[in-house]
Amino acid sequence: MRLYSFLNLKGSRMADKFFATFIFISFIISCGSGGESFSRNEEKLSNDLDSSSLSKSVEFLDIKINELMASNAKSSGILDEDGDSSDWIELYNPGDENVSLKGYIVSDSKNSWIFPEVLISAKGFLIIFASDKNRVGLELHTNFKISKEGEDITLKNAEGIEIDKFQGRVMKENESYGCYPDGGDSWFLYNQTNFTPNQSNNSPESNNSPEIVAIPFLSSENYFPSQAFDLNIETETSGAEIYYTLDGSDPDLNSLKYKNPINVAGSINSAVVIKAKAYKSNWQSSRIVTQSVEPIEK
Repeated sequence: MRLYSFLNLKGSRMADKFFATFIFISFIISCGSGGESFSRNEEKLSNDLDSSSLSKSVEFLDIKINELMASNAKSSGILDEDGDSSDWIELYNPGDENVSLKGYIVSDSKNSWIFPEVLISAKGFLIIFASDKNRVGLELHTNFKISKEGEDITLKNAEGIEIDKFQGRVMKENESYGCYPDGGDSWFLYNQTNFTPNQSNNSPESNNSPEIVAIPFLSSENYFPSQAFDLNIETETSGAEIYYTLDGSDPDLNSLKYKNPINVAGSINSAVVIKAKAYKSNWQSSRIVTQSVEPIEK
């Protein structure tokens, strides 16, 4: 008998949507030195810190990925202590309490890096160099670099729970992506005159930075092995239009426009590759999401 492997992608800050008992979910995404050094705060959390106050703060105000750069050049002036123009990630603490990051984990698509005992102050920022140098000291250096072609960067707390994720996008030299307001859900593109490592992000209006359309996510409400089913494509960005292809090519504004659920036949003998991208006027288009529907012998 034939079954189908249904691979699904959606945004990090979206509410979970699971529609089918038999759906198996996976993701395929088609979608750098004199200067300033940044030192980490070496204070420790005091032993007599009111634990109930700290717990209350962290409970509803998680540490955020606030800005990052994947193609840092010497001309940016942002250099690490070795004089290298390393990629960097900025974290932000929106809470009213200092937070220890000991045991927190930051990851790219292949590697994970665990934070040492380091404090991020209330309403404060912290720079981590994504340099692949894998060391701690006056600066924090991860064991990976950020791909300028776009890859997800994930932050987990000491319990291993994912608390934030940047969904990777292509970044040109000395471009960054940052949240506005700090710690918010809207990401904007900043150029060399407007990126702000280790400080509050600029208003996007000052940079004429377009907001980014949320990536589409695909789902099915009537999926069942070996039967035809309807594939839905949605995005959280109101007013955005979705374009897709069924032949594995990258979609653009000349591709098929999504209007109604796509009927996928249950009798296919080879994989069907569906790619989708969302657009909105005066916004930066989303990344491409790729979904494969493949027959699996059982």
